[in-house]
Amino acid sequence: MRIGLAVLRNEFLIYFKKWVHIIINIAFFIFSTSLFSLVAGLEQGLLAEWGAGVIWVVALLSMLLAMPLLFQPDREDGTLDLMLLSAMDPAWLALAKAGANWCVFGLPLVLLSPLLGASYGLEGIALVVLPATLALGTPALILLATVAAALTAGLRRGVGLLALLVLPLALPILLFGVRATELAADGFPTAAPLMMLGAFLLLALGLLPWAAGAALRATAN
Repeated sequence: MRIGLAVLRNEFLIYFKKWVHIIINIAFFIFSTSLFSLVAGLEQGLLAEWGAGVIWVVALLSMLLAMPLLFQPDREDGTLDLMLLSAMDPAWLALAKAGANWCVFGLPLVLLSPLLGASYGLEGIALVVLPATLALGTPALILLATVAAALTAGLRRGVGLLALLVLPLALPILLFGVRATELAADGFPTAAPLMMLGAFLLLALGLLPWAAGAALRATAN
């Protein structure tokens, strides 16, 4: 646990030294969602209908932009090999890296989503459900990405493969996240899709760090 906390602290220091990546990721999220509102011609009904889907799709793309930073830089400078030689379980290493990546890249998206949702005409309970879906869904996306990044860590140009591995598996999370917000906007109960997102997150937390750890060991050999 102590080693895991040290890795987590070190990850935060590394990310904040690369603050340009954080700014680019947030700017991409804001500007991309804004472009869709311009394409819609500022028609309020159309904006409200598109809002949840656009924000979720752009959030997924923002996650993809941050995914290569999970293991590839550590693989290139040899840090990852040293970590795998330590007494730390690779699963805890993967979980620490995923947690730091979500705090730096995923949490800002959750916090910004109500403002962007309001710009699309979402209101009331929908502005609460939207960040709730992102708070449940984006950690699961990061954990999926952690497994894919661990599998492609030994490849010099594995970014495209990384996206191909993550996108099909991320589709159910995306669909339930959008559906929950749409139900909230229409005044219907949202418990079912939110519970499904929570189930996905618990399943991801229970299985994916260990899958990523096994992948890291396999690529290190």
